[in-house]
Amino acid sequence: MSIRYLIFDLGGVIETINIPQFYQTFRQLGHPDPEALFSLEQQRAFFDRFEIGQISQEDFLKKMHQSCPCNINDKAMMEAFSTMLDGISSDNISTLKTLKKKYQLYLLSNTNSIHMQSILAAAQEKHGINLLDCFDQVFLSYEIGLRKPNPAIFNYVLDTISQKPQHGLFIDDLKENVNSAQTTGLNTLHYPHNQPLRQGCKNLL
Repeated sequence: MSIRYLIFDLGGVIETINIPQFYQTFRQLGHPDPEALFSLEQQRAFFDRFEIGQISQEDFLKKMHQSCPCNINDKAMMEAFSTMLDGISSDNISTLKTLKKKYQLYLLSNTNSIHMQSILAAAQEKHGINLLDCFDQVFLSYEIGLRKPNPAIFNYVLDTISQKPQHGLFIDDLKENVNSAQTTGLNTLHYPHNQPLRQGCKNLL
């Protein structure tokens, strides 16, 4: 069955992720154990709830201020929280434009309002584009109230775009997300984390 459309993950596939840089930033701000922000189950659940819109940006920032013994305003906290985002290369943008000539492109991301603001602003500043224009449709976890690897999010996407799963290829750097997508009938590509798109998608070009 021929592939007619691609569903891309964002972080670690299109956007380079730099978690050590995030940890270093919060360490410099005085956080005693920034790794615990993601490793502790209670904290992880809090981030997950932010990514499905169950926690407002205002309440999220309040919690971040409480967890970090530093005197910074909301804008500075948002910038610090976004230091795990290392940008989108010009070549990745070029590759997306090439792929769009051949396939319908969709974006499906576990993300939050703070990170999306940062990603879109950086793409506009660096590349002079609205990143969302690279895709036929965009699905963001905090807007639709679901996140990967919940199979319901893939069914939601398929229902919304009215596409047959066997004609699609889901591309993600997390194995659990790929495994979940496979249960819906989608073809999948377990993508090497942070690999340039031109290399990782060479068989699709």
